[in-house]
Amino acid sequence: LVSAVLESYLFSFFYLYVLAGYYINKGLLAKWKTWVIGVLALGTFLLCCGFQLFAYAQPANYLVAHDFPVMLFCAVFTFEFIRRTAHLCAKLEKPINYISRISFAIYFLHIVIMTILTRIISMSGWYYWCKLLFLEGSSVGGSILLIMLFSNIKPIRKYVFLIK
Repeated sequence: LVSAVLESYLFSFFYLYVLAGYYINKGLLAKWKTWVIGVLALGTFLLCCGFQLFAYAQPANYLVAHDFPVMLFCAVFTFEFIRRTAHLCAKLEKPINYISRISFAIYFLHIVIMTILTRIISMSGWYYWCKLLFLEGSSVGGSILLIMLFSNIKPIRKYVFLIK
């Protein structure tokens, strides 16, 4: 029941992220200094991680996701910081652009991979932070790998991963 209620709000939260991205693209944070954006990106990321570690220690095992308000701010500030600083290292510009193009697919695919991993791998003896790092790293890395492998198939790229 709880899962069904949360999933029913998926698209309402999704629209908040889309609107935030739209307004960032229109210059909402243009007057803010880059170092402030960087500090806010790091700070909100640490808040998300800290809350996730706290939540893992609770009996309910809440997963920080799109419905966690700090996650929206983390996404906004991180995106803006990366957008502003990508040109500083020419070697990173191409991978950052690629990840930006596939980020929507990563978002949806990593949840599926994380769910599968938690069902097939027993992590009962793991430290909370190890479990968090493993699940996030494996699910995001696995998502990127799957997208790289299957995005050469046009219908999958267009209709499954929604890559233009």
